[in-house]
Amino acid sequence: MKFLAALVHAAAASELVFDSLAPLYLWGTGTTISKDKSVGVQFRTPPASSACNPAPGIRSISCSLALEYVNFTLRTIHIPTNVELWLQADLFPSVYVPQPRSSSRIPIRTFARQAKFQWFPDSPIVLAPDTKYWFTVHSNGEPKDELPIWLDGAKKFSTANDPSLDVAQATKTELGPWHVLPLSQNRTVPSLQVYAQYIV
Repeated sequence: MKFLAALVHAAAASELVFDSLAPLYLWGTGTTISKDKSVGVQFRTPPASSACNPAPGIRSISCSLALEYVNFTLRTIHIPTNVELWLQADLFPSVYVPQPRSSSRIPIRTFARQAKFQWFPDSPIVLAPDTKYWFTVHSNGEPKDELPIWLDGAKKFSTANDPSLDVAQATKTELGPWHVLPLSQNRTVPSLQVYAQYIV
């Protein structure tokens, strides 16, 4: 049974369901993350695969995706190596509905102009097709000059590639509400890659 399960898992290739691309420049712009400032990116999952409704006699697959992991890129080169900093990340359908924070922490142990971090969910998360989600990042950083910076991705979003204005960035103070940044033409959002697998 374990062998069959492994075959099924191997057959389900990873899908890149959202990508704002890596930062364009080594010293690109970004948004600080701190104890008093969380940052989030909203994206929409792809529509249901055509494999969900195949031709007669062909086995279908689930229209849902199981979240695998998320990559995001920070600047950390300015942070002293003796400082105990960590990140907390979460994925929610909406930032406006109170949600408990993930208990797991990602320690900052890589100090570079562009440091790629990876987040795995604490428990399985099923992503519905054609649905908006928020990925948020929080930190315990406090001194202004020692805060991790979530670098902007190179991809620009406009009504041409995002007609429904689904891709957005928001920030939140520790005690305040989430504030969505203006959805301007050719806007960028923090660098983010979301990977998932179709449930088979």
